[in-house]
Parts: sequence; structure tokens; C-alpha cells
Amino acid sequence: MLVFTASLILTAVVAFIQTTNWILLGNIIKPDLILVTLVTLALINHSWIRRTALITTAALILKFTPGLALLDFIFVGAALVAILLAGFLPWRQPVSLLVAILVGTVMINVDHLSLLPLIYELILNLLLGFILFNLLKLVHVSEIKLQKSRF
Repeated sequence: MLVFTASLILTAVVAFIQTTNWILLGNIIKPDLILVTLVTLALINHSWIRRTALITTAALILKFTPGLALLDFIFVGAALVAILLAGFLPWRQPVSLLVAILVGTVMINVDHLSLLPLIYELILNLLLGFILFNLLKLVHVSEIKLQKSRF
């Protein structure tokens, strides 16, 4: 339960940071820090109830407009697909994580696809995912057991 509580707090903090312009690079590039965090935290929270709670927390904090909007559904769908990919791809976890982040980033940016900003954002998201995954490996808690592969 401690791992989930820490994950929930980290998700809330990162979602609040995502709503600000603190991570805006060059006035147009804003990495999807919350997507990277959700996909990485899904590797240590194996229960779908916990994963859904993390996605719901992030979606409620990131709420784009009053009521339900297309961007809300795109974010939730991209997070779910990325988490599914990270868990079920047959490769080792770092590779699966990077592929999931790549797919999730493209899905989130599907409404305004511009090639050069998308490439920059992909590079930033992949670097952030790699760093966060390795930080989770360094902070080795006995409850966290990162799996090598499902196959």
C-alpha cells in the first residue's frame, strides 16, 4: 500500500507540474511528463484498479475543459494503450516502456501533428522515461519487483 500511496502522490504532483509552464521548452515543446510517469508507475503497480486510480487522478487534475471533451478521452485512451503496451510487449521492460511511451506520445499529439515538434517531444519523453525507469531501479524497495518479460 505504501508503493501505491507514493505513486498516487507522485502522479498528483507531476499532473500539477504538467498544468504549469515550468516544463515548457522553447515556447512550443512541452514533454508529456504525466504520460511518462503513468506508464513507468504502471510497471510497479500491477493491479488494474491501482492503475485506473492513477490515470483518473491525473485526468481529473489535467481536466482540459469543463465537461467531457475530446482531449480528455484522448489522454485517457493514450495512457491506457501505453500501459497495456508496456505490460504486454514481449521484450524486456525498458524496451517495452520506450515503445509504449512512443505510441502514447503520438496518440496524445494526434490532434495537432507537426513533425519537428513531435520529434523533439518524443526525444524528451523517451529520455524522461529512461531516467525515471532507472531511478525506480535504483530505489529498490522490497515490494517492487520489476519483471524481465512475460514471454
